[in-house]
Amino acid sequence: MLSRGSDSSLAHLILHAQACEWYWGDLDWKCAKKMLVSCTPGTYLLRDSRSDSSVFTLSYRTSQKILHSHADDLLLKAAKLTDERLSPLDAFEILVQRCNGPDLEMLLYEKNEVFSNINLCLTSPLRKRDCVPSLQFLSRQRIVDNSHLVNAAQFLPLPIANYIRDSKYSNPPIDECIRNLQQRASRR
Repeated sequence: MLSRGSDSSLAHLILHAQACEWYWGDLDWKCAKKMLVSCTPGTYLLRDSRSDSSVFTLSYRTSQKILHSHADDLLLKAAKLTDERLSPLDAFEILVQRCNGPDLEMLLYEKNEVFSNINLCLTSPLRKRDCVPSLQFLSRQRIVDNSHLVNAAQFLPLPIANYIRDSKYSNPPIDECIRNLQQRASRR
C-alpha cells in the first residue's frame, strides 16, 4: 500500500500509465483472465485495481493459472531501481528483463501453499496493438496521438472531438480483443 509521501510519485505513475500500451485501464479481473488465457505463459498486463488499497493491478499468466497482484509499490520500486528519465512502466519492463523467476516472485507475493508450485517468469506485456483492433479504433488512436486533445475541437467537429476525448474509447473493444487472441492461439 502506498504511503502519503508517495502522492507525487503516484501521480507521476498514473500519468505515465495512461500513455503505456500495456495499460488496459478499467478492465475487470474476469476480462483480464479471458484475454490472458489465450496468451503464452509469461504474458502480463496492467489494469486499474478494484481494491481500495491499490491503484494498479498486474495480471499475468503462469504455466498453471492467471494471477493478479497489486502493482503500485512494485512499479514505484522499479522506477527507483532504474534510470530516472524512464517512465515507471518502461522501468518495470527493464526490471522484468533483469530480475525474473524467484527474485520477481518475492516482489509480487509471499510464497505460501497456494503459490508453492507456481514458477513465475514474466516475458512480455500484452500490448493493445497485439489484439489487432478495428480500423475505427486505430483511426481514433492516430487522431489522439497526433493532436493535443485540448486543441482537437478547433479542427474537428464537436461530436468527433468529444468522441476521441471519451476515456472509455481508449481501449479496443475487449470482446474483439479476446476473439483475436483466441484465433492467434489456435494457429500456434
